[in-house]
Amino acid sequence: MQKKRTVYVFAAIVIAIALVYFFGINRSAGASPSFMPAVGAKAPDYSFIYASNGTVANVSSLNGKPVLLWFVATWCSGCAVGNEMLNDNISYFKNKGINVIEIELYRDLGYSGAPINTFVNDYAPNVTSYSNFRSAISGYNLSLAYDKDGYLDVYYLIGSNGKIVYENDGSLAATMKNLKSKINSLSGSL
Repeated sequence: MQKKRTVYVFAAIVIAIALVYFFGINRSAGASPSFMPAVGAKAPDYSFIYASNGTVANVSSLNGKPVLLWFVATWCSGCAVGNEMLNDNISYFKNKGINVIEIELYRDLGYSGAPINTFVNDYAPNVTSYSNFRSAISGYNLSLAYDKDGYLDVYYLIGSNGKIVYENDGSLAATMKNLKSKINSLSGSL
């Protein structure tokens, strides 16, 4: 199993490097890409499908409680590590009253990856036992609105009023400390 996982991680890294090389993606460290919805703006309201039961929902249906929308590709090694990190931190989000929706980007960005439920179960088996976690599949418009350039690991923290309070285009695993710090600073106003 470990050997198979290592092969998948290596393949994902090679694909990510190829995407950067062939599409000329050039992002400055710490700079927010222009495609990202702005902090303070109403979260774009598009649909997604809950992977557990096939129910279609819109982002606006999440209003009333803070939510972390995390967009992943299921062949992405950084997203796999992010799931492992989420597995270790899901109780933190539960205790803060934050729902977590992990959303597979539209058609997994054109590459073959595991179904989102399999991906979550492989790398974050504990999260599914928490009532504040759900996995989902993105519609085209949702992926386009939140991740126009197809980055592999993008997330948004949306307040209970439906406005974006924090966004990050860095991997969840690498930025978990910053995210938790932001949540702690906003705890009364989420």
